[in-house]
Amino acid sequence: MIDEKTGQLAGNLTTVQIYSYSIIDLMSFLSGLLLVWLYLRVRRLSETPGFLILMLCEILALQSFCYVYTAYHFIITQELKNGSTCFLHGILMTFLIALSWNIALCLAIELLLQVNMSIKNDESRLWYYQTTSYIGAFAFTLPITITGGHGLSINGICSIMKDSWGNLLMWVFYLYLPIYLMCGFSIIVSYIKKPRKKVAIRNGILLLVFVFLSLPYTLEHLIAYNFPYTDLSGLKEFAIICRSLIGLIICTIRSTDNEIRETVKKMSRVSSIMDPLIENDLFNLATVSILESVLTKKDVDVKEMENDRLKITLLCLSNLIGKIHTNAQELHHQNFPWPDNFYNDKIDHEIVEADIASSELTEEQKKKFQRFSCKIVEYAPMVFFHILSQDGISQSDIIQNLKEGILEEQIDLNLSGYPTRSLHNSPFHSKYLLREISDEELEMFLSSLPKIHKYITEESHNKSLLVRVLGLFSFFPKSKHPYNVILLENIVPPDAIAFAFFELKGTKLNRQVLSDPSTFTIKNCPTEYLLKDLDFCQIQQNIYLSYYDQTWLKLMIENDVQFLKEMGSSEYSLFLTIAPSLYKEDLQHRYGRHVFSGQEEDKDKIYILGIMDIYINTKKKSPKTPRIEESPERYAARFLSFFESIIKCDSL
Repeated sequence: MIDEKTGQLAGNLTTVQIYSYSIIDLMSFLSGLLLVWLYLRVRRLSETPGFLILMLCEILALQSFCYVYTAYHFIITQELKNGSTCFLHGILMTFLIALSWNIALCLAIELLLQVNMSIKNDESRLWYYQTTSYIGAFAFTLPITITGGHGLSINGICSIMKDSWGNLLMWVFYLYLPIYLMCGFSIIVSYIKKPRKKVAIRNGILLLVFVFLSLPYTLEHLIAYNFPYTDLSGLKEFAIICRSLIGLIICTIRSTDNEIRETVKKMSRVSSIMDPLIENDLFNLATVSILESVLTKKDVDVKEMENDRLKITLLCLSNLIGKIHTNAQELHHQNFPWPDNFYNDKIDHEIVEADIASSELTEEQKKKFQRFSCKIVEYAPMVFFHILSQDGISQSDIIQNLKEGILEEQIDLNLSGYPTRSLHNSPFHSKYLLREISDEELEMFLSSLPKIHKYITEESHNKSLLVRVLGLFSFFPKSKHPYNVILLENIVPPDAIAFAFFELKGTKLNRQVLSDPSTFTIKNCPTEYLLKDLDFCQIQQNIYLSYYDQTWLKLMIENDVQFLKEMGSSEYSLFLTIAPSLYKEDLQHRYGRHVFSGQEEDKDKIYILGIMDIYINTKKKSPKTPRIEESPERYAARFLSFFESIIKCDSL
């Protein structure tokens, strides 16, 4: 029954409280759970403001859960919690309230640093934010706990007792208020004057929503304690609704983040298991397909079109490679640093109808491409010729391998993009791999080429585990969109029939391909997939090496990672292939430096390791594939830590 004077139900909960706690807070709690689930679908949480917002959303979700529990407990029992249980719940609720204020304060400071002062994101600050937030919340809660100030609040929830002096600590929120407002409004004003990234204005609005919806709640507690006989019925109901809405609105705003929206779109197209494989995640090693987009398209006609485009690319490269003649001995005697003209050199090639007519294409394909013409730009040919000669790779061998690809009726475009003899009994096993790269990545790689070239050939004495880039080309087909192609070595020896391929980055977030990796062993892994970190941790766990190999491999990995860190790279991966044992002594040096013999339980296996994706641009991304930049130092530390954790020595 409702009391006509107070408008409250028995047990001191009003009708507004019942509906607000049981419905709006339930929606806020569920939105927080949904946000966590969506975050687990995106790649990383290394952006400091984003991580702080996620923490804030989950703290609000926990608060909402307490309100939901109170409402349904009251609906069922017609009583409110009290006594020792309410005291303990009050400690938790008070801690969560203070923690949410502290996290919001840290978010405001971080946004001021990044947006107004143009200070770059530094993940090391996140540790300080978290530590100070928890310490501050503990300091807020402890004195109230010691003085027994927890119990039923003026809103019928277990928090700060309605007649406790702890209500005065609501002034802490007003101490933070100037920083909240300065941050939020300064971001909005700066955006109006000069529009910048939408993420900044979105975060500013999110912070202001938290502040304005929290104001009635804190104001209600202060007035109720200082003026106990004041009629607060209107303010109380308004504060209840505002507080219940905070979590729901903030989670909704955060769900408009680009990464989350892209994830939701992908989820509507593919299953949750296949999503990390099919999406253009910029992690996979170079594929026989020069177009990564083909991996996301299921239409047969589209695949056929991309297969034709690949054949044309193979044809063009097989015609132009070898046209540049130079003396390898002269290049070997060229001292570092090489003159800039070696790296800036460009050679223009032209593929015309006559080249199509005299090619290895079938008559049907020749008819299809008879009017095809294309201009091709080859970059730094002398530099890449020098890299080829270091490994004893002949241009004729590359040409022959490319022509073998042309003769394939249908080049296998498996999901991992990595061709092996075990795939559908396909006879095509490429020694060299092609991949399309963006204009930004082309520019970035060319600017870094002098350092990469010097490091590989002189500083590492050609023993580096970096996957070698053997050529760089831009294609300008007539009446079609231009594209760039990178030619890479395949570090897997032709005679190796792999058990499994792994691409390891030292992180567990969204790094699983198989639905249940524990049901597989290394010898029955599906080789059509490029497996990832969580698959490795359950299927293989470690790689077992001799003491000599372990020492040598660790030295080379550390040197390579140090070089990549100095270059500012933070997207590279450790490519690992596990295959049956073979005689390493019979391998060419280009394969031998990547092959290590297994020991102990893996003595009948070899490990093939290389560091790939050194050319991926982490600073300029398409808006369609937004990513969060991670500092090279942090990435390198995590990468090395993971690598060292999986290496096991047979003598230790």
